Amino acid sequence: MIVVGGESGNGLLDDVQVLNFDRFSWTAASSKLYLSPSSLPLKIPACRGHSLISWGKKVLLVGGKTDSGSDRVSVWTFDTETECWSVVEAKGDIPVARSGHTVVRASSVLILFGGEDGKRRKLNDLHMFDLKSLTWLPLHCTGTGPSPRSNHVAALYDDKNLLIFGGSSKSKTLNDLYSLDFETMIWTRIKIRGFHPSPRAGCCGVLCGTKWYIAGGGSRKKRHAETLIFDILKGEWSVAITSPSSSVTSNK
Repeated sequence: MIVVGGESGNGLLDDVQVLNFDRFSWTAASSKLYLSPSSLPLKIPACRGHSLISWGKKVLLVGGKTDSGSDRVSVWTFDTETECWSVVEAKGDIPVARSGHTVVRASSVLILFGGEDGKRRKLNDLHMFDLKSLTWLPLHCTGTGPSPRSNHVAALYDDKNLLIFGGSSKSKTLNDLYSLDFETMIWTRIKIRGFHPSPRAGCCGVLCGTKWYIAGGGSRKKRHAETLIFDILKGEWSVAITSPSSSVTSNK
């Protein structure tokens, strides 16, 4: 597992930390440099609110808030073998700079949704980045889509359905759930049966088969320690309960 940047009490960070699951120990990557188009090593900008996506033996860093305040989304790649960064020379209709957005990968394409721009305006736009041509393209959809938000969580199911949950709007924390069908490009608000999770933002999520696990997050009123489970096929939420033996069961 690779962790890049973030924010501490002393400001934004630019380090790369690697967790080895075999030894279950953390190490700092040896290089903090990326190569510019002129092949001169430059220091990678410290950032927070960015997205990290795995792609083969590389990690892609998309967007985020930096002290330099770029006006467009930047993309960097981190080579896990050489531990070296390189900046991507993107083309096309590059999205406005943002943080608190989400990015998912479908084969050789990235899908970016929402976030917050440099003027703290919430966004709900959708963009595609082709990793082969290095080209950005805005995506236009119909249906009832998510309202502008940041710090939500996203997942890609079956390479054709984008799921968006929660996050923060301009005035409140959200707990709504949406799906975008990439075959029809139609947004749908998912109707939930039974238990509804409380509003939360700043969550982490991982999709395992047909189950979407979402951990942590919170609102101005409360922080959440539990892990939610959304069953995509049933359209139902539940809360994971970890027993002393570390087995996970579902409790609605």
